[in-house]
Amino acid sequence: MKRENKEQIVGDVAEITGRAGGLFFTDFTGLTVEQMTELRREFRKSGVQYRVVKNTLIRKALEKLGGFDSVISKKLVGPTGVAFAFDDPIAPARIIQKFADKSQKLKLKICVIEKEVFDGSRLKEIASMPGRKELMASIAGSVVLYGGLDKHGVVLDDLWFLDLVDTPADWLQLETSTPIGGRVGASMMSTGFTDQVVIVGGTDGVDATASSFLIDFGKGHVFFSEAPSFVHPRAGAAATFDGVRPIVVGGEQTSTLDACEPNGINLD
Repeated sequence: MKRENKEQIVGDVAEITGRAGGLFFTDFTGLTVEQMTELRREFRKSGVQYRVVKNTLIRKALEKLGGFDSVISKKLVGPTGVAFAFDDPIAPARIIQKFADKSQKLKLKICVIEKEVFDGSRLKEIASMPGRKELMASIAGSVVLYGGLDKHGVVLDDLWFLDLVDTPADWLQLETSTPIGGRVGASMMSTGFTDQVVIVGGTDGVDATASSFLIDFGKGHVFFSEAPSFVHPRAGAAATFDGVRPIVVGGEQTSTLDACEPNGINLD
C-alpha cells in the first residue's frame, strides 16, 4: 500500500473516531465471507460503520487523537474490525454479542463508550445495558431516583428509575459514568429536554452543597456532567421546570429551613 493511501486511511479513521460515541474493536478470525456480509448488514441497520483496518494504522489514528491510544494498542493483536457507533453507542455490543453466540468466533477485544474504556471480557454486561431508544422510552414515563440514605445511614450514590409504562412496573438500576458521589436531599427535575434531568444541591450527610449536575440519558450510556452551581449550598429544596429554566425554592442552607425567593439556574 502506498504511503499516501495509508495516510488517507489514518486520517479517515481518526475523523470517524472523533465523531463516534462508541468504538468496538473486534477479532473476526474464522468468520466466513457470508458471515462477514451478514455482520456488516446488521451494523448498517443500526447506523454503525464497520471497517477492517490494519493495527498499525489504527494505532496511528488513535495517536492523532490521544487519550486512550496506549490502552487500546495493547489489545490490537491479530485481525481487527472496528465498529463505530454514533446515535447509540451501545448498539454494536448487542450485535457483536448476537454473532458471538451464533458463530462462537467473533470476539470483542476492547471498546470505548463515551471515552470510557471497557475490556472485551465485559461484552455480555455491556450488551445488556439499555440503549438510547430504550432509555428514551423508559425515561418518558418513569420516576428517576438518585442517592439517599440506606437503613444504616450510609449516603448512597446509585441511580434508579421506575418504569411506569410497562406492566408490571419495576425499578431498574442504571449503569453510570463519572458518578458525583453520594447525595441526600438533592433536588431533581427535568431540563425541558426528554433525555436530561438536573440534580441541584443536596448534602453528603455532613455539609450542604451548591453544585449541580446534568444527567444525560441520550447517549445510550447514562452520563453525568457538571452544570453551573447554585447561588449557595441548599438541601431539601422544592424544584420544578417552568418551560424555560429550572426553579428551586426553599430548602435548608445550614441547620435552618428557609423559605427563600425562587432562584433560577441558567443552563445556557
